[in-house]
Amino acid sequence: MERKIKEINNIVKSQLWFEFEIIKNSSKLLKVRGGLDIFDIDSPYELIIEFYDVFYIESLMTWQTNTSKNFLRLIKGNEAYKINKEIQVEQGYLIFEFLADDYDKGFIIIAKNIGYKIPLGTSSISINKEMNSTEN
Repeated sequence: MERKIKEINNIVKSQLWFEFEIIKNSSKLLKVRGGLDIFDIDSPYELIIEFYDVFYIESLMTWQTNTSKNFLRLIKGNEAYKINKEIQVEQGYLIFEFLADDYDKGFIIIAKNIGYKIPLGTSSISINKEMNSTEN
């Protein structure tokens, strides 16, 4: 899991800027698309992040991120305990947090798993096949 999060962070950190938007939200799947200009409908997706078996989400629909630092993390330890106490997270779920540029509070997504895809034809991200991962 930590490897996937590190790979996703590295993809975004390789860009000068990055924008995100939620494009699908259900209890089974939450899809977040990212790109250099997601607000232009003709702009291609650069990255799709998928959360599987979603328990809880607290997020804006669109946001920008600071690419000079990690924007996605897995919450653990005492911090996860506090969130669990407040939200009553079911066993087996992981707590993810997105950090947005110019927004003080992180976005919480509680899900069982995470994956990502780089759509074919995406020219601005060069990455090897091994990093295009949705497996555990």
